[in-house]
Amino acid sequence: MEFSQVGLSARAWRASEQIKLLRRDDVSNSIFWENTAAVADDQIGGVFSVDFCDVQGGYAGNSNIDANPRFVNAIAGNFRLRPISPCIDTGNTNLLLNDILDVDEDSDFAELVPLDVYDTPRIQLQVVDIGADESSAIADQGGGSGDGGPPTGSDP
Repeated sequence: MEFSQVGLSARAWRASEQIKLLRRDDVSNSIFWENTAAVADDQIGGVFSVDFCDVQGGYAGNSNIDANPRFVNAIAGNFRLRPISPCIDTGNTNLLLNDILDVDEDSDFAELVPLDVYDTPRIQLQVVDIGADESSAIADQGGGSGDGGPPTGSDP
């Protein structure tokens, strides 16, 4: 399942429900950043397989990274990826799940999850991005009003 563990939205809740429905113990194409847990520096608990993820502090698995995801403005709740994010085009498209919750409401439960957390196409460039937001070159140009400041997960 793909998500950004930085806040809970309706779509993030649906993603967590999809994980429960599948009884999955693996996570892929996801971001774990600035989380707190009972164990210091433990971004992830109870997950057995973590692959193609951005995990603060690092995490064993295939092709995981430990790099600032470069959110537009995490403090303001804007978890879109900036154009310089190391998470863009670094996920694994083969690890996308089937759309068992039918997020696009087209009654096609066998297709790969077609939309990201912002209801835009899940794959827009070459490869799926790490995280809940799928970046697009057109959408990311210009930056917008939340580009400044040093909030957590954002550029200094």
